[in-house]
Amino acid sequence: FEFDQASYSFPPGSTVLVRNDDPFFHTFTIDALDIDVELTPGSEELVDMPEQRGAYVVFCRPHTFEPEEPAEDDMAASITIE
Repeated sequence: FEFDQASYSFPPGSTVLVRNDDPFFHTFTIDALDIDVELTPGSEELVDMPEQRGAYVVFCRPHTFEPEEPAEDDMAASITIE
């Protein structure tokens, strides 16, 4: 119930492969960018990152209590578009 890294960095306009290797349902959600991808066990999706630069929180809706200020045990990470 965690991302494989605590933080990620992508160039603006990148396409990112998001994969769920767990036997549980997860999401790849970035509220600030209106990104919300549902991932069933074993699935993968290509996600287009926007051109706007900035730092964002990516989280799994079912496994994060407070996405704006995730706790250490929440399924969340940081994403920087630079």
